[in-house]
Amino acid sequence: MQDGYYWIKFRGIVQKARYSDIPITDIETGGITRGVWHLMGEDIEICSTSEAVVLSGILGQGVQEPG
Repeated sequence: MQDGYYWIKFRGIVQKARYSDIPITDIETGGITRGVWHLMGEDIEICSTSEAVVLSGILGQGVQEPG
């Protein structure tokens, strides 16, 4: 999966989140996985790829930012 913004579902809530494709240590198993989600709500949280359901492709592909 590519770094960027996606629509995901986490704990029953649909929200936009930023995905970072980096190695992460799973604190429960001690294993290494790839990818972490940075949630965009009032309380910024992170979650692993196993906790989120991806609902869209990457947002903003081919769209230039203003400026």
